[in-house]
Amino acid sequence: MSAAQPMNRTAGPIKVSLIGSWVFYVVAFFPFAFQKAYVIEWVFTVIAVIGLVVLLASASREQLWPKAGLTVGIVLLLTYVVYWLFLAGKVAPNRPELGFGSLLVHAAQDVVAVINHRLSTGAIWGAVRSTYLEFVMPILQLVLVVLLLGKVRRRGSS
Repeated sequence: MSAAQPMNRTAGPIKVSLIGSWVFYVVAFFPFAFQKAYVIEWVFTVIAVIGLVVLLASASREQLWPKAGLTVGIVLLLTYVVYWLFLAGKVAPNRPELGFGSLLVHAAQDVVAVINHRLSTGAIWGAVRSTYLEFVMPILQLVLVVLLLGKVRRRGSS
C-alpha cells in the first residue's frame, strides 16, 4: 500500500461534500435570484455560481481540485465575514451600548428570529434555505477549508 492510497480514499468524501455543498448553495440562491434587496446578496449569488463552476471544472484533476476548493472556500468565508460585519453595522445604530461581539450575537439572533418566523408561517423551504445560507454553509466551508489545507500541505511536502 503506497502513501498516496490513504489520501485518495479520503479524497472521495471531501470532494463529494465540497461539490455537494456548493450545488445546494447555488440551488438555495436561485429561487430568489432576482429579488435581491442588498448588494451583498448579489455578491453571494455570483460567488455561488463561480465557485460551483470552478469546482466542477477542477473535479477531474486530482492535483487541482483541492486547491480550487480551498480558494473558493476562503473567498466565501471572507465574504461571510464582510456580510456579518454588515449585519452588525445595521444593528449598531439602534444599539450603541453593545460591543462588537454583542452586535454579532444580536445580528445572529435576528437571523434566527427570521428562520423561526418562516417556520411558524409554514415557509419550510425558506427556513431551510435561510439556515443553510446563514449558518450551515459557512461552518461547513470552514471545516472543509481546514481539511483541504491539510491535504494541500501534505501534497506540497510529498
